[in-house]
Amino acid sequence: MEQTPNTPSVPANPTPPPPSVPQPSSNPVIEATPPRKFSFGSPKFLLVLLVILLLLIGGFIVLSSVIKKQEPAPTQQVNANPLLATVGDKKIYKSDVVSAARQQYTNVTDKVLQQTLNLTIERDILDIVSKQSNVIVSPQEINNSLAQRLGNATNNQIPQNVVTATKYDLLKQKIMSIQVNSITASTASYWTPDSSNPEVSGERKQLALKQQAEGAKALPQIEKLVKNGQTMENATQTIIKQPQYTDLAKIIAVNGYLLNDPSNQSLLLIPKVLTQQDKSILGDTIFTTIFSMQKGDIKTLFTAENSSGYVIQVLDKATGEFKNYNDWLETQKKKYVTIVNPL
Repeated sequence: MEQTPNTPSVPANPTPPPPSVPQPSSNPVIEATPPRKFSFGSPKFLLVLLVILLLLIGGFIVLSSVIKKQEPAPTQQVNANPLLATVGDKKIYKSDVVSAARQQYTNVTDKVLQQTLNLTIERDILDIVSKQSNVIVSPQEINNSLAQRLGNATNNQIPQNVVTATKYDLLKQKIMSIQVNSITASTASYWTPDSSNPEVSGERKQLALKQQAEGAKALPQIEKLVKNGQTMENATQTIIKQPQYTDLAKIIAVNGYLLNDPSNQSLLLIPKVLTQQDKSILGDTIFTTIFSMQKGDIKTLFTAENSSGYVIQVLDKATGEFKNYNDWLETQKKKYVTIVNPL
C-alpha cells in the first residue's frame, strides 16, 4: 500500500492573528510649546531700540558732515557800489567816481578810476578849505578865465568838465596864495641839452647851439614887449614868428606849455605857480633869483651854460605855512580824508 507524504492539515476556519502592538520609539517625541508673548516694555526691547537709535544718529551725523564738506563755500556778496572814501562829511561812492571818469575818458581803466578818485578828493578838500577861509571863485572869474583860454566860445559850447576844471584851478591858485610859499608868474622859457656835455655831439649839438643863440636874442625882446603891456603869450608869439627864430620856435614854451603845439592853446594863459618843488627843475641860481623878485617885477634869466632861459613876470607872491602845494594837500588829507574801500 502506497504511502502518501504527510502534509500539515489546514483547519477549515483559521483564526486571524492578533493585531500587532506598536513598539515604543527609541526617539522620544518633544511636544511644541506655544510661543511666548513679546513685551514692548521689557528691558531687552528697550536696549535693542536704544542701539538702533544710536546707530541712526551716528549715521546722520556722519552723512551731514560729508554733505557739508561737499557743499561749496558760500561766496561773499559783493557790493556793486561800495563807499570808497569820506572827505569831511561828504561820502564818495564808486558810482560817483565812475560817472566823473566817463565824462573825460572813453576807456575807464582801474588807473583812470584811481586818478579820478584822487582828483575828487582834492576838489572836496579845496571846497572845505575855501569855505573855512571864505575864499570864493565867482562865475564872472570863471567866465573871464574861459574867455582867455577858449576865445569867443559860448557857455553852451564849453563842456561842463572844462568849466569845473577852470573853477578849481582858480580856487587852487587863491588857496595857494594864502597857504603856500609861492610865486605866481607868467613865463616864456626854453630848454636845450647842455652843449658842453661830451655826450651831446654832431647834429644834436649844432642844433642846441643854434637854439641857444636864438634864445639869447629873442628873450630880451619878449621882456621888452611884456613891459610895454603885452601878455606873455602875445609877446612870445610876436617875436617867434620872425624868421630868424625858426629853431627856437620848436622848443619855446609859455607858462610851461610848448607854444607850437595846437593842443596847448587853451593852457597858455594860465599863470604858472612856482613853489619849492620847482627848485630841482629850475636849478638853485634861477630859483633863488625868481623868489627874490617882487610882485610886478619882469626879468630875463639864463643858466650859466645858456642851455635854458626864462622871461619871468611876477603876478603875485605869497608867504605861507607850507613850502609847496603837495605838502599842503597831504596835510589836509590826513585831516579830512578816510579811505574806506581802496580801489
